[in-house]
Amino acid sequence: MENIRFISRSAEVAIDAALVIAQLQPHGYVTTSMVSDKTGLSISYLEIILKKLREGGLLNSCRGPGGGYYINGSTKDMNLWQIASVFEEPLVNKKAAKRLPMMADSFEQELYQQVVESLSAYKVSDFVGHVTASAKPASRFSNPFKLKPLPKPKNRPAVPSFVFNLHAAF
Repeated sequence: MENIRFISRSAEVAIDAALVIAQLQPHGYVTTSMVSDKTGLSISYLEIILKKLREGGLLNSCRGPGGGYYINGSTKDMNLWQIASVFEEPLVNKKAAKRLPMMADSFEQELYQQVVESLSAYKVSDFVGHVTASAKPASRFSNPFKLKPLPKPKNRPAVPSFVFNLHAAF
């Protein structure tokens, strides 16, 4: 039997990507390659999905080294339908394209409404766990590689280290 889809593949991927970003967000900005590693999808396909989510106001991004994506707002306020609706065309628009009304239209409309209600009932935070994702991630310059600071040298030479500072040594 053929698989029945209630939402588009793009909406499914968007939900998965948003959940991965919400899960990894407390550690800093989440890159597309990090989302790709978790979902197994190509970076180019994810960039298209994440761009639409950013344009829809659900994600923010920071460009450059150390940048990435983060959820715009709190994961407790964002539901799964908000994510899916960026990719789903309203059923009314689909019906306008049809010329003749069909007998199954009311059933299809009711089924569509149930999908919307079901996805609206779940918040992103329900799938992320007990993570406080409402805060903006750490600055992109805040040591993303968790390197220890360099030790201070114990013996500093008494001579200047720059040729133009020689006059100050005497």
